[in-house]
Formats: sequence, C-alpha cells, structure tokens
Amino acid sequence: MRMFFAALLLLVGLSSPALAQLDPASAGAWADAQFGAPVAEGRASAATVAIVQGGKVLLVRNYGDGDRANKSPIAPPRDRFIIASTTKTFTATAIALLVQDGRIASLDDPANTYLKRLKLPDGFGRAVTIRQLLTHSAGYEERGFGVGAAGERTAPATADYVRAHLPAIVRQPGSRIVYANIDPAILGMVVEDITGMTMRDFLAKRLLAPLGMKDTELAYSTATTARLVRPYTGNRAAPWDINAPFFAPTGSIHTTAADMATYINAQLGHAPGVLPPGTVARLHGPLARNGAALDSLAMAFFVSQWNGAKIVGHAGAFSGFSTDMYLIPGSDIGVFYTWAGSPEPGKGEPLDYGKLQASFLTLALGKFLAPAPLAVQPDPSAFYGRYWDERRPQTTFESIVGASAVQTVAPAPGNRLTINGKGPYYAFAPNSYTMVNDDGRPGGVIAFDGERLLQRVGYATRVSGLGDPGTQTTLTLGALVVLLTGVLGAIWMRGRARLIAPLIALVALVVPLVLFVLPPGLEPSIIGGDATPFIVLKIALVAIVALAAWLGWTLATAKPGLLARIHGGLIGIAAVVLIVPFAFFHLV
Repeated sequence: MRMFFAALLLLVGLSSPALAQLDPASAGAWADAQFGAPVAEGRASAATVAIVQGGKVLLVRNYGDGDRANKSPIAPPRDRFIIASTTKTFTATAIALLVQDGRIASLDDPANTYLKRLKLPDGFGRAVTIRQLLTHSAGYEERGFGVGAAGERTAPATADYVRAHLPAIVRQPGSRIVYANIDPAILGMVVEDITGMTMRDFLAKRLLAPLGMKDTELAYSTATTARLVRPYTGNRAAPWDINAPFFAPTGSIHTTAADMATYINAQLGHAPGVLPPGTVARLHGPLARNGAALDSLAMAFFVSQWNGAKIVGHAGAFSGFSTDMYLIPGSDIGVFYTWAGSPEPGKGEPLDYGKLQASFLTLALGKFLAPAPLAVQPDPSAFYGRYWDERRPQTTFESIVGASAVQTVAPAPGNRLTINGKGPYYAFAPNSYTMVNDDGRPGGVIAFDGERLLQRVGYATRVSGLGDPGTQTTLTLGALVVLLTGVLGAIWMRGRARLIAPLIALVALVVPLVLFVLPPGLEPSIIGGDATPFIVLKIALVAIVALAAWLGWTLATAKPGLLARIHGGLIGIAAVVLIVPFAFFHLV
C-alpha cells in the first residue's frame, strides 16, 4: 500500500498543474451567476464575495440587502457577515504568531504547559497537545449546551465557566480527527493565558490592525453588533443573539469581503511583515489525516487537491450565515464568500457548498479529473452496515440530538457502494472509495479501517442491535404507541384502572411533543442552555413508570376482564421498555 501511494504522489508531482489565471471579467461573471442570480431568485437574502490573485483584489461584490426590512444596502451600518467556523483559521493564525515569537516552543507541547487558569484533564492517560487541538484530534466529544445562553459573559472566561462547558474526552488524544468546536475555544484560552490579553484584543493588535482590517472583529456578542447583515427566510429574520466569549475563537469573526480579501492575500504570503513566509508555510502544512487517501488538516486549514493543485481553506455555517474560503497557493488565487438567509417558500434549493466550490475551481483549474477506479473492483460486502458518526454528544442528555447521525453503507452494482443512498462509490485505492456526481463534481472520499468508516473530518463506527440509535428510536416509538393506547382503557377497564390508563397515555404524549413539536426544539434549547425539555422528559418517564406500576397493582387486586389484563400488561412492558432508550441517550 505504501508503494501505491508513493507512486500516486510521484505522478501528481510529475504532472503539476499549469498556473491558473483569472481576470476581473470572468471573476465577475462567476460571482454574478453563483450569488447575484440566487439572491435575486430569493434563495438567499444577501451575499458578499471577494476574489484575489497575485496579491491584487480582482473582485469585491455585494448582493441583496443589509436588512430586508428597510431595504438598506450592504454598507455601513449593515455590512458585516459572521464567517462562523472560518474563524478557526484566525485562531490558528494567532497560535502560529506565538510560535513565531517563540512563546510556544512546539506544537507537540501539552496545552497545559501554557494554560494558567485551569489544567485540562488527561485523556486515556495522555495529555492533550496544541497540535491535537489544531487538528481536531484531541478526543473531545461534541457538545453545545449553553454556548449561546443569554446574558453577559466575562472575557476571558473564568475557570469555573470553562470547567462547566468542557466536554469529556471519549477517544485517545491523537488517535483520529473528529471535528470538535471545543478545540479552538481551548486554543483561544491558550493565547489568552500566554499573552495576558483577551483573544479579541490579541487578534486586533497582532493581525487585524497591522493588516488594516478595520472592519473586522472577533465579536463576543452578536446582540451588540449593530453592523451585522440580517439573514432572512422570506420576511422572517434569523436570530443571532449569541453571547459566549469563550467560544468566540471557534466561530465569531464578523467581517466584510474587502477585509477578507486582505486576509486571504496575507495567507498567500503578500504581507510578510505580518505573516512571514515561514509562518504561512507552517499554517498550511499538513499535520494530520484520518487515512492515506483522505484530505489532511493543517493548522485548522483543510488541505485538499484539485487536479494536482493544492487547495487550502475552511468553510463555516452559523445562525443564518454560510461561508467558504479557500486558497490555491500554487496559482496565488484566493476566494471568499458568505451568504445570508435561506430560500423563501417556493424559491428553489438553498445554495450548495460543493457546487459553489466546484464551479470556482473549475473556472480556475479546469474540470475535475477523478481518480481512476481500480481495474478490478474488490468485493465490498465486508463494509456493508450502519455506522454512527463519532462527532456528536456522547456522555450527556445532549446525545439524543445525534440519534440520526447514522450512515448506511449498502451494495451497488459492479461491486460498488452507496452511502445513505448516495453513490455509487467506487474503489480507487485499497479500502478507499470515491464518487463523481452527475455534473462531474467530486463526491468526497471515504475509507474503511476495521469497524470504522473514515472521512476527512471524522469517522463513524459500525453499530448494530441495541447499540444502533435506530433500534433505540424504534423502541421509543413502539413503546409510545403502546402507551398511547392507554386512552382505550377508558372503554374496557374498570375502577381506578379506567382512569389510570388514559392518564398514562396523556403523560406519554408529552414525550413526542417535547422531542418533535414544541418550540423552540431540542437543539435551540441546548444552545441556549435551557435544560427544561430534558427535565420534562425525565419527569414524564418517572410518571409513566409510576403510573404503570399503579395500573399493574390496581389490575392485580381487582378482577378485570381478560382484555383489560392483556392491555394492562402491555402498557407495563412498554413503560419498562421506554427506560432502555432513555438510558441509552443519557436522559436518565
């Protein structure tokens, strides 16, 4: 296998792509087609684009309204966009500057070497390192409880606040990449504890001000940022009143396309006084990957290739904003775009990250050349099954929101695969598969390693039986259906049982209402730090079990008919069965 990939790398090196060349006219036509038209069609409420090449700005263009309510343009005071997880590249750049200064000796140092306000617990006997935090391989589960809770937060965050929001380490640090938003938050804390400054002030002093990015800030509260463009779906504005300085390094840069053009040029090496060549190279150099055939991670930047050309970048999405930024260093090209809002009813499909990126890279580098399939496609039957994504809450009641994060690998003709119906994926290297969409776009690469389905930003583990969240969901629904039939007890049960059985049905109805119906929903409640829905679920379960026990005792001491006894028994079994998924998802 090593010889195969060595040969593949050699071929890529021998067939280096020609330098791409863009011009303002083609760049403008691309931006108008990809963003101007969709905004005009109602598929987004606003968008902004910047394209650079050779250290020059080819294009900065805005589309739509700063605020649809008053038809204000995208201009001060409504000209900034949240770039969400693209912020992580700024956090990585702050770390690179501290390495450049000699204040971080090595990326392989434990984070605890530099943390002062608290120390991170080891995971599986290993300390968490700076490198692991930069590459999402520190082993933390994904959690979000309270990250968007209302109310002012201090900056820097207190040790108590950090402890309350620090997820569990569920994998051995350094073992695999699994994207986790806590990682850059901890890196921000490292910067603060080294420098004695808030992350916002450090970025402003060392990066934003020297580059002249006067319209950019690491915002600690979107609620107090009046310059944000308002995302809309139809005439409904998306909320963005998040206040969480500790999590700002993971997704809270507010900026304009003009400033991002400056930032991209700096990342391409055109601001050596701020980001010297060695620092840029360190930022973009691969540090980790989940498999030999998969894309790699640098210092928070994802590293991929298009027809042999290196692509470096990071996307993001949050609270009505969707962003992508990527560089083609070999051609000295960079692009940034953000769109706000989502389609109005009946206005078509939302904008698609993959289609947008493919359209630009095709413009710059030509149509994608997919890797050739293996001459003989191996039998993939060993890989069939269901795989549960590791990027999810795993140890708290939040785990229920990850119940649907399952990928089903199924057969396709010709020894090929489908994943959740998408495909066919073909083998192009040992245990490695890819696909090409009907329009020629790459469909992503996956690989298999034992019971794991590997991807560039994480992996999924094969599940079955009671370990499958789908099984647990089925148990939940089945138990609820039986419990809801308790309403029929009013017909054929007698005495107290005639009242208890319908009461069980009424309480059972609370569960699906909380899970699927009642606003604001589980995920918004988690983000807002509101545990009420989960407390209600616990109370409902306790009430159901208690009422079922009471029903059983009532039926046992009375002389009910056969139908009532059978029905009461089924209700009792359903109440006990419901405990299983509640325990599985840490709701009890």
